[in-house]
Amino acid sequence: MDLATVLLKEHSKRLTETIIAYVNQDESRLDELVALVTGGKPILAQRASWPLSYVAIRNPDWIEKHLPSLISLLKRTDLHQAVTRNIYRFLQEIDIPEELEGKVAESAIRHIHDPRTPIAIKAFAITVLGNLCKKYPELAQEVRLLLEDERLNESGAIKVRMRCVLKALDKLDKIKPGR
Repeated sequence: MDLATVLLKEHSKRLTETIIAYVNQDESRLDELVALVTGGKPILAQRASWPLSYVAIRNPDWIEKHLPSLISLLKRTDLHQAVTRNIYRFLQEIDIPEELEGKVAESAIRHIHDPRTPIAIKAFAITVLGNLCKKYPELAQEVRLLLEDERLNESGAIKVRMRCVLKALDKLDKIKPGR
């Protein structure tokens, strides 16, 4: 299957599921899908990012070698929002390698703070930051301040996501030694 040709013909849930099934059969097929996301052709990046997110969730060990190039896309402002959204979608479900956690946290904070960031991207970025706080409780206070500050300006859906992460951060505080 030539993924680029298939993705240019149609953009649908059915096709996305077909691509997911195809790529899940062989790790080497993931290389082609990642190349389409990172390759600089906007329509292919947009369309390929959707199946990529689900393949990455199912096969986190396969995506690990591609994480540096995919995470670097989070800094870009010229990408279709689907690319950013789908990268955060799988980042909230996998263990992020330690050497990339700082870049992910920095990007997530920037996306949460930017009022132009679409709701789904913010929601996924909030969850990613919450997950990082589980590993790095010292980050929790900064994340708590960010979420509480941003909560005033957000939609109901984002407020709910923020409330869930803030509750989880409160639980982290209660289990810290000496509290």
